[in-house]
Amino acid sequence: MSESQKIWFVTGISRGLGRELAKAVLARGDVVIGTTRDGDAGLQSLSHRLHVLPLELPSADQARAAIVTAHALHGRLDVILNNAGYGLLGAIEEAGAAEVRRVFDVNFFGPLQVIQAALPFLRAQRRGHIVNMSSIAGLAPMPGSGIYAATKFALEGLSESLAQEVGPLGIRVTLVEPGAFRTDFLSEHSVHNASGSIAAYGETSGKTIHHRREAAGRSGPGGPRHHRSRRGQGTTAASGSRFGRSSPGPREIPAFLRRG
Repeated sequence: MSESQKIWFVTGISRGLGRELAKAVLARGDVVIGTTRDGDAGLQSLSHRLHVLPLELPSADQARAAIVTAHALHGRLDVILNNAGYGLLGAIEEAGAAEVRRVFDVNFFGPLQVIQAALPFLRAQRRGHIVNMSSIAGLAPMPGSGIYAATKFALEGLSESLAQEVGPLGIRVTLVEPGAFRTDFLSEHSVHNASGSIAAYGETSGKTIHHRREAAGRSGPGGPRHHRSRRGQGTTAASGSRFGRSSPGPREIPAFLRRG
């Protein structure tokens, strides 16, 4: 394995942005060790540099096993990309306790388990890059996205603190806060609706959810495969740490995907 080839561990490559990112990384000539819930992404024919492992978030045991297996394949891990997640739409009062816990399990505790499993290997290497997929909702939530936004706010806080802890160890941390992409993220595969329905929220969260449903699958601002990177766009460094924040616009992919 060439030292110029990066080894990427990417969660959630079965569809949407994760799938397109995996394909883009392979097109760069790098190696992708991706995860799906059942260990099949339907992409294996693309390249011998793609490996797919099963991972059901937020199982700490499965996260640890997947990371150990991934590291054993090539003896190192260069990029840990926490992409897997889903949305929960509805007014905060409409969300049931079980569905709130579940979305936090996948969107926050899942990445946490992966990070904790990967850090011993990255520390031993004295290098590595952890990339956490947040959302524009982690910066500017709208009505109807409060619970989902809360999971992303939690991920943002974790990432900013983590960057200060691991920066001196040679490990970088990047938050990616994408806006709207033309993927299936708004489909029933990737977004759940809160179990409750309260008419009083029809003009606030209800209206927002209606507009988002209308946008699902529509030719919108651009699919991820058509996006382009711009050096340095949307990225800021936190003082005293190796931290980046990338907020790609509708015609960009995150800057961390560029080579160099």
